[in-house]
Amino acid sequence: MPLSPQDALVDTAEVLVVGGGDAGISSAARLLRDGWHDVVLVEPSPVHRYRPLLKDVGAGEASMRSLERPMGPVVPTAAGRSRTPSPRSTRRRTS
Repeated sequence: MPLSPQDALVDTAEVLVVGGGDAGISSAARLLRDGWHDVVLVEPSPVHRYRPLLKDVGAGEASMRSLERPMGPVVPTAAGRSRTPSPRSTRRRTS
């Protein structure tokens, strides 16, 4: 069975970063800066929410909508992105 483009991206990645929150995006960017070339971010949500500002929402200083950005522009340009991990990527690699 041939792999979908997203499955192939995840299955052949040198580094997988799971989660597109602040830490995942920062980690992917740092890995790319440090010289890793094949970094893939796995995040199913199309929306990034900047969580450090949630306290401002609670205080009535900001709206939830003001914390949201489309995921695409937030992910580092050189990183690949998959919305779901490949079932094949969960198997143990022996190489």
